[in-house]
Amino acid sequence: MHSFGWKRDSYDLLAAGSLAGHLIECGAQSTGGIFTDWHTIPDWDRMGFPVVECSADGSFVLSKPPGTGGLVSFGTVAEQLVYEIADPRRYLLPDVTCDFSQVVVTEIPGVEGGAVCVSGAKGF
Repeated sequence: MHSFGWKRDSYDLLAAGSLAGHLIECGAQSTGGIFTDWHTIPDWDRMGFPVVECSADGSFVLSKPPGTGGLVSFGTVAEQLVYEIADPRRYLLPDVTCDFSQVVVTEIPGVEGGAVCVSGAKGF
């Protein structure tokens, strides 16, 4: 909030920041740790942890350090997005109620280990 000058009532931005935190809070889950097709994840035993680069508009890029195992893809990130949130249209947090039903996860080509751009979180 401070770095980008977000206000306490900038609910869409708070929802976006909360989504970024949700995707990385469980460590390697966004990089393939709980992926349904875990057996397809390269170097699963050397899983890299996710890295998020946030933008002032609330969008962010999720990737992992080069040279580490795991994979960042639409599938690995989408599975973590819905993990333990019950209703994606009404994820209740202390500062914002999040609507993740219109979130867009777009793979970024040419990034070692994969990367996605995430946008579209709404808050109220």
